[in-house]
Amino acid sequence: LHPTLLTLTPTMLQMLLDHPDAAGADFSSLRLTLYAGSPISLGLIKRAIAAMPGKFMQFYGSTEAGGASSILRPDEHDLEDEAKLQSCGRPLPLVEFRIVDGEGKDVTDGEPGELLIRQPAITKGYWRQPETTAGVLESGWDRSGDIARRDAEGLYYIVDRAKDMIVSGGENIYSAEVENALSTHPKVAGVAVIGVPDPRWGEAVKAIIIPREEVEAAELIAWCRERLAAYKVPKSVDFVEAFPLVPSGKVSKKDLRARYWGNVGRSVA
Repeated sequence: LHPTLLTLTPTMLQMLLDHPDAAGADFSSLRLTLYAGSPISLGLIKRAIAAMPGKFMQFYGSTEAGGASSILRPDEHDLEDEAKLQSCGRPLPLVEFRIVDGEGKDVTDGEPGELLIRQPAITKGYWRQPETTAGVLESGWDRSGDIARRDAEGLYYIVDRAKDMIVSGGENIYSAEVENALSTHPKVAGVAVIGVPDPRWGEAVKAIIIPREEVEAAELIAWCRERLAAYKVPKSVDFVEAFPLVPSGKVSKKDLRARYWGNVGRSVA
C-alpha cells in the first residue's frame, strides 16, 4: 500500500526531507500533503513543493478556538508567488477573524496586530483558571496570542507569536521574518530566531542554525543584510545539531531563550 494523504507539522516535514533516504524516496502516490501546528518557513515549503508531488494545504488554528480556523488552499500554493506561500489562508465557514491593536481597535489591511477568532466551537475557558480565561476570552472572541496581518485579497499572515516578538532599541522585530530570510539560504537546514539580552538595545537578534553543510556566521549575516532592514539583521549566530521541541513538534523557543537569559529574566515566557 502507498499513502495518498499525508498530515504532519512543519518540523516533521523537515525531518522527512532531511532523512538520508529522502532523495531516493518515491512520493508519487501522494495526492495531498496537509501541514499545520506551527508557521512554516518560506525555505521549507518551497523545498517541499519542489521535492514532493501532489498538492499542499495548510491549516491554521488552535485548540481553544475549536481546531482549524483557516486554510491556505492547494491552488494558493504557487512557487511563483512567494508572498502567498507565507499566508495561513482565509477563515473557514462560520469562522470570523479580527486583527486589533493594543487598544482593541481594528487595524487597517497590511498593519500587524493581535488576531482574534470567533466561531461556534470556541472554548468556554480553562479549567479552574478564571484569570487566564478572562485574559484570553473577550466578548466571545478568543485572543490567539498571534500577531497577524491581512492583505488586500483577504489572505491572513501570521507574523509571529506575540511572546516571540523581539524588541530591540524600541523597534519591534518579528522573528518569523528573519527566519524566512535565513531559511532560503542553501546551507541552512533549520533556523530559529530569538531575542537575547543586550546591554545597549535591551534585546539583540540571535539566529540559531542547524547547518546543512559548513557555513560561517558572517556569510549568513551578509545574506540577511541583502534581504532585511539593518535593525532586523542578526547580531550573532549560533550553530546546533537539533532544536528542543514541545510534544506537538514545535520548536520550544522558551527553552532556547533560557540558555541565554538565565537569571536575567524576560518579560514573556
